[in-house]
Amino acid sequence: MKTIFVCVLGWAIPGAGHLLQKKWGRGLLLLGSILTMFVLGIYMEGRLVDFKGEPGPDPFASLFSFLQAIAEASVGIVYFIAKQAGLGIGEPKAFAFDYGNKFLYTAGLLNLLVILDAYDIALGKKG
Repeated sequence: MKTIFVCVLGWAIPGAGHLLQKKWGRGLLLLGSILTMFVLGIYMEGRLVDFKGEPGPDPFASLFSFLQAIAEASVGIVYFIAKQAGLGIGEPKAFAFDYGNKFLYTAGLLNLLVILDAYDIALGKKG
């Protein structure tokens, strides 16, 4: 049960799974890194994708949009706060739009790896 709680908390707040297990340095470093990547992605006019997908003639475009939304939502509560605040609308004409999108996706995917690391620590497979 502890491992599930560590994973859920690690999803909600990046690095919190490590902090819960008293891995202070690693947890704070991961929290700062992931949140910085997410904030920079928003600042660079990146777009937060909805789970609805984008309709169009290409069925893979809709699937890719859905996967992008999953990657971005993997950042945790920060994603939903940003969506509610109206951030992440994105401006395709902005100079750093593509970089902002990549920062947003990568922040979420990195948090998934962090959750797996916290899970391994909770199981005792890693110190």
